[in-house]
Amino acid sequence: VEDGIYIYADKDDGSMIGKSYKNGKLDGTCFYEYNTGELWIEENYKDGVIHGTTTYYNKDGSVKERQIWENGVLK
Repeated sequence: VEDGIYIYADKDDGSMIGKSYKNGKLDGTCFYEYNTGELWIEENYKDGVIHGTTTYYNKDGSVKERQIWENGVLK
């Protein structure tokens, strides 16, 4: 994907992945959903490298864990 959002829905288990691309690299917010539709992971990329906050969610929507990344390095 050169530019735009790529959405992948797994037809076997119903889970979904959304990834944002700019100039062929991951850039912006990406997400993963449980097969029941709830948000599972939300992470951010900048120029192909994980950067910013990554949040992991429980199925009930509560936050399980947060991580802060700076240019691919976990803080």
